[in-house]
Amino acid sequence: MAKRRDKKRRGARTSPPANGKGPANGMKGWLPRPHADKKRIFYLVSNYTGTGWYRCHVPGTALMRKGDLVVLNHTTSTRDLQYFDVVVFQTSASPLARDFIEHANSMGKTTVFEIDDDYWNMTPDNPVYEDWREGDGLMWLRECLQRTQVVTTTTPYLAKILRRHHPNVVVLPNMLPEEHWGFERPAHPGKVIVGWAGGTSHYRDVALLSGTMEQILDDYPQVELWLIGMAEYPFRPHPRIRALESVKIEQLAEVLVNFDIGLAPLVDNHFTRCKSDLKFLEYAKAGAAVIASPVEPYVHTIVDGKNGMLAASTKDWMRSIIRLIEDADLRAKLALEGRRVADSRGIDANIGLWEEAYGIR
Repeated sequence: MAKRRDKKRRGARTSPPANGKGPANGMKGWLPRPHADKKRIFYLVSNYTGTGWYRCHVPGTALMRKGDLVVLNHTTSTRDLQYFDVVVFQTSASPLARDFIEHANSMGKTTVFEIDDDYWNMTPDNPVYEDWREGDGLMWLRECLQRTQVVTTTTPYLAKILRRHHPNVVVLPNMLPEEHWGFERPAHPGKVIVGWAGGTSHYRDVALLSGTMEQILDDYPQVELWLIGMAEYPFRPHPRIRALESVKIEQLAEVLVNFDIGLAPLVDNHFTRCKSDLKFLEYAKAGAAVIASPVEPYVHTIVDGKNGMLAASTKDWMRSIIRLIEDADLRAKLALEGRRVADSRGIDANIGLWEEAYGIR
């Protein structure tokens, strides 16, 4: 089990106590008095998975550390709007959300639409494909997005697509919360742990390594393959494959610090080109040397052979993984340079981007 280097920082409270008084969410008596240079931000969060965590919780808690009031919740009422300066809607898509946005605008609030995927080009193998394709989901997504004043997203590539629907799109790259990455890397002499972490929607991406990983496991008895978030995987069974169905996002760092080599395969299509370099950042912050597909999310961050490796073909993947298994010095070099990139992407050092986008500084 990984150990923390220091004590865990106490997280800021992100929701008010439900005292049953005043506004619908029990905010009366809880909100502090207005302060000239402090703002109040409400995040209407659509999910608390990786997306909600990185796009709402991480910047929200960073703003709280600077003294602003931040509330994250999956529901609210129009009565609560009087308490906030900025309202952030995470991928809201419904008639009710549209009406709520319009009401917030009429009250003079800054309305922000947060979106980190190209839902218009989602592939059929995605677990939520039918949820968006059936009915009017995409129509309401566009309706809500167009009624906010600012749209925030993760990458320049996705921003270009979103500007077809809204003129004011701001890129806020994914950042890492420093307080969740204070673990020491555990020693495992004589063993090389190759790992992947993600969700079930990435099955086709992981399948790019089918055949390659089985051969490597057969040829290198010191290698273990860890798969985090994918209990059913596209490899034949092997005694040195360790699969964990899921890990809470706030506990992910404690698992990733075991990786010596982090794998980031990604099928190249319209949808995946809108993804971010977050997987590289997570692996690198944990101290792993990273190998990734040479696709849009990674080619602007990874310098091949300097802070990571890029692998385009099956032969490239085989060669790159074997090279890092056999060369511990190269692993250490790439891990060190990758960590420097990840260190530059901490949320506290970059929270000014959010303040500027929200118009609160």
